[in-house]
Amino acid sequence: MPSTPDGGVVPPIPAPLPDGWARESLHPIEWRVPTDLGVVADTVLIEVSYDDGATWQLLDEVNIVEEYYRWTIPTNTATHGRVRVVFRRLTSAGVETVLRRVESPDVKFIPSQKRSYTWQKVATNAPFGPRDGAGAITFNGKMWLIGGWNGDRFPLVCANDVWSSTDGATWVQERPNSFLDATTFDYASDWEGRHYSGYHTFDGKMWIVGGDPVQGHYQTDVWSSSDGRTWARKDIFTTIPRRVLVTNPASPFFGQYQVDDTVRPAEVSQFGLRTLAITGVFNNKLFLMGGQRVEQFVNPLWPGAPAKAFDDIWTSADGATWTQLATTGPR
Repeated sequence: MPSTPDGGVVPPIPAPLPDGWARESLHPIEWRVPTDLGVVADTVLIEVSYDDGATWQLLDEVNIVEEYYRWTIPTNTATHGRVRVVFRRLTSAGVETVLRRVESPDVKFIPSQKRSYTWQKVATNAPFGPRDGAGAITFNGKMWLIGGWNGDRFPLVCANDVWSSTDGATWVQERPNSFLDATTFDYASDWEGRHYSGYHTFDGKMWIVGGDPVQGHYQTDVWSSSDGRTWARKDIFTTIPRRVLVTNPASPFFGQYQVDDTVRPAEVSQFGLRTLAITGVFNNKLFLMGGQRVEQFVNPLWPGAPAKAFDDIWTSADGATWTQLATTGPR
């Protein structure tokens, strides 16, 4: 729908398909209020013709300042059509004068792009049990469920168990939950349970990228596995000592945060402390985008960092070395 210098209909977004518009799809119709018509009515008429403009029928009447109308392409009325926007002037007596009609070119209607799917329940009370925030991916011809949160079932709120299935009905526990005791858990060789993370298939392996602060700290670790049972940490990280508030009035450090050597240091990957980042795989690389820090979950001095929303993008070809990409334009 071409625009005109003094207003009129502008191209719909998204643009029509190469052969036309698909039946049942939604297409925006936009216009700009002409500046050369003087006083115009508060509304415009949206009309459609299915016979090459011989006859027109009203689709809707829309407030002119909206400059937008969402049109549902008809299912079975015709093979093509065109739309127009009518600008008018109304007198105090309600007499209408048409000032301008701005019309689209003819558009072909192609078959609906919708697909019908039928769902069938294949499992009731699956053995992995109820949980939230688990990873769900496909790998080596199987469906995989990884970790997740359920404060009523898991000793440390989250789990790191792994399950697989070839049909969605029968599930096999590839490894049990080992995240049971924070004081004895082997953080060097195993990933702690988590509620949210990036879960992907990449480079012939399954991957876990980062996590959220449910455990009281940001999870920025990256792990991979080729069988779901044995996992290897990949990210390059630094450590930051944890600090605790001294509450003993007799201490010379009362009211201050001091390093606590009895608590495991925080680990920080190259993309930094963050949660809720968007992760994905593209062009044979892992990507991590955005995310945030939230002070109400991780005290900035414990350690953490001040609350922040990120708009940066990082990429890695091996899960170990992450590089920030230079970006332009809005993010």
